[in-house]
Amino acid sequence: MDENRAVVHAAWKLHYDNIMHSMRHAYYQGWDLNPGQLPVRYAAVDTFFLSGLQDASARLNAFLNKAAQATLVGNTFDDAATGQGLLNFFLRGMACGAITEQEVLATGITLDELRSRSFVRIVNNRAKQ
Repeated sequence: MDENRAVVHAAWKLHYDNIMHSMRHAYYQGWDLNPGQLPVRYAAVDTFFLSGLQDASARLNAFLNKAAQATLVGNTFDDAATGQGLLNFFLRGMACGAITEQEVLATGITLDELRSRSFVRIVNNRAKQ
């Protein structure tokens, strides 16, 4: 029994590590083949988003403010891909249930802005205000 338990725990750990590796490299799609893998998938996905939430929140808030300022003074904001990546982090985290609406709003973004799914559109709309 102890040996079986150890093997199962090692398999769960390996699966968890593989999921976290994939997510850190922007592979969010999972290919779990057995229902027994799903609890590990849920744990890894929640851990991924929750462990990155504080840093991503601060970065998105600062990024939106800097991008809007650059647009206001006529500079071209040329790193929209990074802003879109941060926006996608929150979209995916909220879609899977790991991040709440309140946690998204704490970044300074509105739900309407988030639902636009476009960092460029958000920056352009903020620059007009």
